[in-house]
Amino acid sequence: MAAIRRAIVLRAPLTRAGRIARTSAITTLVIAACTLPCLLLGPSLSILIITAGLAVVGVIDYRASRQMLQAKPGTHRVLCRNQLCLLGVIVLYCGIQMATFSTEEARNAALSPETRSQLVALPDMQQSIDNIVDKWAAVFHYGLYGAFILLSVLCQGGLAFYYFTRRRSIEQFNASTSLWIRRLLSEIAR
Repeated sequence: MAAIRRAIVLRAPLTRAGRIARTSAITTLVIAACTLPCLLLGPSLSILIITAGLAVVGVIDYRASRQMLQAKPGTHRVLCRNQLCLLGVIVLYCGIQMATFSTEEARNAALSPETRSQLVALPDMQQSIDNIVDKWAAVFHYGLYGAFILLSVLCQGGLAFYYFTRRRSIEQFNASTSLWIRRLLSEIAR
């Protein structure tokens, strides 16, 4: 009985990491599913790559979360690399958004053609709005995507580091727990 209790204590960090990985997988798959309407409404290669990347990362995370619960050696590396791949997908998306930014498109989004036609009688107001958009649109756009990259580096990088540090827990659990106890705990975890 003491051996089972000790195994449960040793397995606790792996259980926590497995749950985190499963939550990450589900979140990533939900985000991938939410990008599908964008792909259907305005198909583009970049959206296809982002959607496929998110889906692949989510599926790998989900499978690896189960392997983490079973304390399979190497799972920590799979989850670590997967988070770095997700970071790459996010940075790619943000980079595309930053590279394709256009002040002219921001101006057109700020005032619809109907509104612009009505503002012909007030050229100073139209010019004032265009000046504000010219001044602040790029700041907000690049600031938003730059902050998103920074936040992703912190979150995905932190999660990758967390998974990588589970190596010792996997090794310790497998080395000090007999096979029948590992099987028992795996069956209970299902």
